[in-house]
Amino acid sequence: MSANTHGGASVANYPWDTWTSAERTHADDSWWQFVSKEFADTVFANGPAGYFKDVTSTGYTEGGDWYIITGGRQDYMNYFKHCREETIELSTTKTVAGNLLPNYWGYLYRSFLNYIEQSLYGVRGIITDACTGNAIKALVTVNSHDVDSSQVYSSLPVGNYHRPIIAGTYSITYSATGYQPQTITGITVANKSTVIRDVQLSPLPPVASFTADHTTGCVPDIQFTSTSQAPAGSSYLWDFGDGQSST
Repeated sequence: MSANTHGGASVANYPWDTWTSAERTHADDSWWQFVSKEFADTVFANGPAGYFKDVTSTGYTEGGDWYIITGGRQDYMNYFKHCREETIELSTTKTVAGNLLPNYWGYLYRSFLNYIEQSLYGVRGIITDACTGNAIKALVTVNSHDVDSSQVYSSLPVGNYHRPIIAGTYSITYSATGYQPQTITGITVANKSTVIRDVQLSPLPPVASFTADHTTGCVPDIQFTSTSQAPAGSSYLWDFGDGQSST
């Protein structure tokens, strides 16, 4: 999770910025509203009267419902980096005077702590190779839920993944190149709670396959190209049928 901050207004602005909510909502729109409401409500409890209400009375908005912008950082991070990033507009004054910054810190720091804490909630765990125990970079897909690149990936070198999501019961598929995908059903998540699901993926059986640049005639040198499928780190050798072999 991440957040970027701006001045010029005061509001929590969640994805998407490219479309209005009538046109397209984020797969995790309900979760974004939950997180943004918590942020704004905490500001209301700690800030002066009227603060964080100049854009909406709730203190939060879907970006495109406020105004549409294409090519912005927020949508880039959420779509292309599979991140969860929100834009926090801090003040109607574009550049706040230095002597007022401690005041704004007092208004906002509890909200930011709540936001950071959300990174610990949802479904998380570590994905490893079932044979070697090595960490795997794998795709984590919430079935019948994820769209528009809302899937997340596990990260190397640990293999850890984090999937924040609104309360509900989900089916999640874990997949990686060279491995058999695994689906876990009936994963029930509550808001502001954590479900741990460590996953071990089994390598696919190796499939030996090669092509050659010459398959007929008497040619002194033949170039072979491997189109074999095997887990990363696999090795092979040539068996020429005459008791000789080569790697």
